[in-house]
Amino acid sequence: MDGLDISPFDLAVIGILIIGALAGLVMGFVRGSLFLLSWAGAGAVTVFGFPFASPYSRQYIDTGWIADLVAGTALFVVSLIILHLVSQLLSRWVRSSRLNAVDRSLGLLAGLGTAAVGIAVAFLFLSDI
Repeated sequence: MDGLDISPFDLAVIGILIIGALAGLVMGFVRGSLFLLSWAGAGAVTVFGFPFASPYSRQYIDTGWIADLVAGTALFVVSLIILHLVSQLLSRWVRSSRLNAVDRSLGLLAGLGTAAVGIAVAFLFLSDI
């Protein structure tokens, strides 16, 4: 078994895969997916709602870029909080249903896949191309 030398890099990759799989198992597929969707939804609300919110913030703040920053930040934070609360309700419903085991199993696979993609992207950036 001389060919089974394990380097510290290999141990780090295995550790990251295990952590990703356990995180997916604990969170579950629905909660993890809704977490990502809530951030994407908050971004979409900010992009599409900004033209409507910007004039209101400019009424109260004289400096244009600060008013735009306040409007965009407020839209993002408020929509993220609302979407996060909705996602928590949905994930609690799944946890209390019969789908809990399926949700956690799919979460384990999704966490493993996410960790693998993260490792691949990190490897691309860290390797000599």
